[in-house]
Amino acid sequence: MATPSLSELDLPDDELLRRILTAVAAHPEVREPLLRVLLTDEFLNLPTEVKELREEMREGFRAVNQRIDENTRSIRTLTGQVGELRGEAYERRCAEQIAAALIDHFDFAVLGDRTSINRQLIQARRSGLLTREEYEGGLNVDIIAQEQAEGETPSRLAAIEVSVTFNEDDLKNAAQRAATIARITGIPTGAFLITRNTWPETVAIMAAQSGVTIVRRS
Repeated sequence: MATPSLSELDLPDDELLRRILTAVAAHPEVREPLLRVLLTDEFLNLPTEVKELREEMREGFRAVNQRIDENTRSIRTLTGQVGELRGEAYERRCAEQIAAALIDHFDFAVLGDRTSINRQLIQARRSGLLTREEYEGGLNVDIIAQEQAEGETPSRLAAIEVSVTFNEDDLKNAAQRAATIARITGIPTGAFLITRNTWPETVAIMAAQSGVTIVRRS
């Protein structure tokens, strides 16, 4: 059965129903909210079986939504873990190939003596030369490399941050941590950031201003 149009209802112009229908026709977006209000009482008068079915359907939708939410959280967690593993693997590979990574900057780079540097960090922190933030930053440098072979006094150090993708905070950390290592060892320390991605000119300018050398390595 077709729904009669407004003109077919033959309602007086000042009739409340005509005014409501005219307003609804002019503003289609109010139809759904209006239906919710109008149908509420009718739903309350439905047979018990129908209402129970409606509640069962609602519970089913809630269960489905809950499973979707749990799966979404699991996927996010797994994605984060995979990202961390990729980052750790990339950092490890850069450390293993440090001579090649710094070939354009060091004659022969090898990994630095972290044990000796960490002891100096501890002593500097205990003597009040470093803040806690500076101390922890020095401990958290991704890679420390040195100019000369192991066992000799290095003439230069490199404090290196490694990141598959990086941002301004990584550049800031690289500069600050290199300054901390230079301060507690007394050895000139360059700030480096190794990444596998390209970077825009604005980032290159920012790095130069911070005294950080960016090295791209796949």
